[in-house]
Amino acid sequence: MRKYYLIITFLFVSISSFSQDIIGDWNFFSILPETMETGENLKPISEGDAMQINEDGSFHYEIAHADLIAEGSWELNENLLSFNYTLPKEMTRIYQVSVSENSLVLNESSINYAFTKSEIIPEVIVTSGITINSISRGILGIVSLLLIAFLFSRNRKGIDWMLVAKGLGIQIIFAIFILKVSIVSSSFEFVGKIFTKIISFTQDGTMFLFRSFETGTIESPLMNFVVMILPTVIFFSALTSLFYYWRIIPKIVYGFAWLMKSTMGLSGPESVAAAGNIFLGQTESPLLVKPYLDKMTMSEMMCLMSGGMATIAGGVLAAYIGFLGGDDPVQQIMFAKHLLAASVMSAPAAVV
Repeated sequence: MRKYYLIITFLFVSISSFSQDIIGDWNFFSILPETMETGENLKPISEGDAMQINEDGSFHYEIAHADLIAEGSWELNENLLSFNYTLPKEMTRIYQVSVSENSLVLNESSINYAFTKSEIIPEVIVTSGITINSISRGILGIVSLLLIAFLFSRNRKGIDWMLVAKGLGIQIIFAIFILKVSIVSSSFEFVGKIFTKIISFTQDGTMFLFRSFETGTIESPLMNFVVMILPTVIFFSALTSLFYYWRIIPKIVYGFAWLMKSTMGLSGPESVAAAGNIFLGQTESPLLVKPYLDKMTMSEMMCLMSGGMATIAGGVLAAYIGFLGGDDPVQQIMFAKHLLAASVMSAPAAVV
């Protein structure tokens, strides 16, 4: 009995998932015999001809040159799609359907009606930049975090308020330089372009491994975290390890560490670990100070852990850029610049 229940559940989930794939706005691409992939369409179609398959079970399509407007309801049974027309006249037509991420083909009487997915233009939200409200919100957040840290402190009398002021001051100075000084802003944008280029390499590799031989695209069941995002994390983590082996990352880390040690008076292990968190993850950064871990105080260990939580590891940074930027290189560069800036700015602030 359980076996039959599982089979029925699987079929129901499969059909539901398949029906979700066909829902949306589709543009007419071609109307051809199934034996032809290119050629003159059996009915003339124009750029504005489109079909909507709605979630409420209705459909609507128009073909301008044929002066045709059709609508009605639809039902899906496995790979057979039934259109129950109310316009232009009452009738039922049954199509064999095949669908991928960006294409839909309906076959009836050996004729293929091919469609492509309509592009959804994202709504652009215009922001007013830096305002009194945004500044007030930031100040409120900083004061709230300081208050929470003060309330949960085990040694409130031992708090070095001068160190707190220096940490916040360095963060504000970093923010001004990164966002307002053109040379520094351009350098972060250049690094963002490097991140975007690396992500494009991983996308090409993912496409090579997982694309369909039939459609040349990645099928919708494979559009998930494991296939689309995890390869970016693995590739970038390997690249970070290679840069570490070439002694590129250690030199940058020690430069940041010297800056924080000289301005904030941190110990050597604290400053190295805090600077390492900008590029490395929560697990890799402590390895920079591995010989000193058993001798570090609770305060230094807390600094090490909070720095790891406040910054973004390189592999995860690349994953976030892919999440937020999507397939738009301009958006990817913008998010890469600001995420990297946030990671750099958080390093000194995490110490306090």
